[in-house]
Amino acid sequence: MANIPLVISSVEQLEYYKGLVKETSDKTVDNIRDILSTKGSIESLFELKFHQVGYEPVQGYKLNLIEQLNQMFSHIVVFKAVEYLLSIYADQTFTLNIGTTGGYDIVSLDEKIICECFATTNPVSNDKIKKDAEKLEKNTTAEKKYIVFYSYEANETTLANLRGKHPNITFIILENIEL
Repeated sequence: MANIPLVISSVEQLEYYKGLVKETSDKTVDNIRDILSTKGSIESLFELKFHQVGYEPVQGYKLNLIEQLNQMFSHIVVFKAVEYLLSIYADQTFTLNIGTTGGYDIVSLDEKIICECFATTNPVSNDKIKKDAEKLEKNTTAEKKYIVFYSYEANETTLANLRGKHPNITFIILENIEL
């Protein structure tokens, strides 16, 4: 099932979607507790890997746990990024293309502001940050370009190199991904 783009013009609107992410994560943790209390170790890990014990973070349909984790933390980074953008561009409305929705992760309705977002253990793994930067650089009409990400292993040297290679993109590392 594809995700539906979200249109956000205020932090208050965003709070609703943050609440949905919290609800689905709570339901998943309840499912995990149930599995761990009723099954053996291999059986439990099998259930967590192969069965749909999780939920899509916003729409709430069942998902495999690993997919939920990937989507949930990506959603949280997008939410934090749009909060930041709204603090700078309070008069803008943004479309959030979360989950499996195509396009830029965040784009202003006038398409003058674009942003790619992600959460990863290492920002250079799989060339994710390089590919996102190249994608943003190809856009010749946007006036402001951002990459917002969370990485447990991010370092300032990598960030300085990226900023040097892509001076037209603002790179922001999130310090946490708490809702």
